[in-house]
Amino acid sequence: MNSDTYQQAKDDAQEITPVSEEAVKAFEHSFPKILDLVNEKFALETKFMEGDAAHLPTGMLRDMHKRFGELLRAVYEFHLYENLFDEFCWYISTYSKRGFGESFFSTMIKTWDIGIHSVIKPPQSHELARPLQWLQQHFSLIYQQSCDTDVALPDEMRLFVDLLLSKKRKEAANHMLLLLNQGVAIEKLYTDLLTTALREIGRRWQKNEISVVDVHVATDICRYIIMRLVDSIPINISLPHRALVTCVPGEEHEMGAEIVENFLELKGWIIESMGHIAPESDIMKSIVSDKPDAVFLSVTLVANLPAAKALALKIRKHNSRVKIIMGGYAAVLARKSLNSCCDCVAGSIEEGHKQALQLIGEHA
Repeated sequence: MNSDTYQQAKDDAQEITPVSEEAVKAFEHSFPKILDLVNEKFALETKFMEGDAAHLPTGMLRDMHKRFGELLRAVYEFHLYENLFDEFCWYISTYSKRGFGESFFSTMIKTWDIGIHSVIKPPQSHELARPLQWLQQHFSLIYQQSCDTDVALPDEMRLFVDLLLSKKRKEAANHMLLLLNQGVAIEKLYTDLLTTALREIGRRWQKNEISVVDVHVATDICRYIIMRLVDSIPINISLPHRALVTCVPGEEHEMGAEIVENFLELKGWIIESMGHIAPESDIMKSIVSDKPDAVFLSVTLVANLPAAKALALKIRKHNSRVKIIMGGYAAVLARKSLNSCCDCVAGSIEEGHKQALQLIGEHA
């Protein structure tokens, strides 16, 4: 697909009439019932389908439908129609590399359309169906784009990624320490090298080029590298501010929160550590008992945006003083909507740090 066709499709998505608040509430309320109907209807549709979905475990199919439904809910609630193309590309790319063919995704879109119309009455059902109809209209373009996800890496990045995937822990850490000793700022190492490398590893898992074990080992090496970096940099600043850093419930990408936590530690913050994938109840207990000055919430997946908003509102209800800073891929996409429930959406760890200081009365 050429860039003009891709951009035209994304521009077309912006013309989708936003779903009303009433329709979003109807979808959220009816989600379990719609999901059950989709699973039932899809099983009938694919019973005689050759290949892909015909012989796959029922649990896997149900999980895929649930993930797609959660993606739809976030698109509805946060009006991310412009991003629908890219998000569905990611969804197709991830599962098509694991045995799911083109007919599977096309059938799935139609089944969700039927499920929504079967459970929710007009006019809300018509509103909710519009993005699905857009997906059907542009399905061939999206499927083509999902199969073309190669990225050219700079030599420096390719070398570092190769070290991670070769499981060369010490060599990877020494490579980062060498760059630090050569004067590369820690902000640049975290943002331009470490975070980007993790994104590339995630992309390779998405294309089924590496296994889940490879991802876990690479993540553990990055965690080791962060510890080496922290230990090698003297902390000469001491701030009287407490920060709690965590992922929102449902997130599986904890490294973003870990990087933020360690960066803030280097900048002199007092860190209230509670792990990075914690249930909402534990997060709230820590906020009530430890009384942090700022809470940093990481949200990477678009499907987790509703959980991020709900958590932020709950935090605000129980502690109106604490400053809430959100970051991560999904948070940046939904910046306009999230600004109503948090104090700042940061596009980088350095921005989050500076904004937090300003919000609590200091200046970076």
